[in-house]
Amino acid sequence: MPSPCGMLTREGLPCVLPKDHIPKDASFGDPRAIHVAVKDVPWSFEVPGPQPGLNHTYRIVTHPPYCPACKRGNPRLGKAESVEVWQTEVAWRASSARPSGWTPARRVIVEVDWYAPRMAIKEHEAGHDSDAPAKALLDGLAQALNVNDAVFLFRCMANEVDRQRPRTIVRVRNQ
Repeated sequence: MPSPCGMLTREGLPCVLPKDHIPKDASFGDPRAIHVAVKDVPWSFEVPGPQPGLNHTYRIVTHPPYCPACKRGNPRLGKAESVEVWQTEVAWRASSARPSGWTPARRVIVEVDWYAPRMAIKEHEAGHDSDAPAKALLDGLAQALNVNDAVFLFRCMANEVDRQRPRTIVRVRNQ
């Protein structure tokens, strides 16, 4: 892949900055004279709509073998369909926003801004529990990046209420 700058980073990767990003008066070692690779570029995406709540994330499903006496199977927890749909949308939006050539490092920082459609039950609380929809978000992101979700370092940067436009804003960068 040809680089816009025409130079390589210290790791030998093509620089993704424009050709004239280094000032003419910059010398070797000047912090302004650094070339940036795709893997170092942060990126973001937005998921419109409300986030799934923790109470609606899982449902009880029954699996065989069925008991002939009571006609029931073994109860287990399964992901609710609405959460799977939201998680799939997260994966699709992350795949679309991911820069071409970006690869995850050993640790990936995920910063999230939640904008929920309603207030919490108590008046002194902000939006909702900030880590409630995090599992579904990280699972969808892991699916898009084809990694184990253990590589993510999750940070909730905002947890607010926006009744007109509920959304989730996600920023991703390598550590």
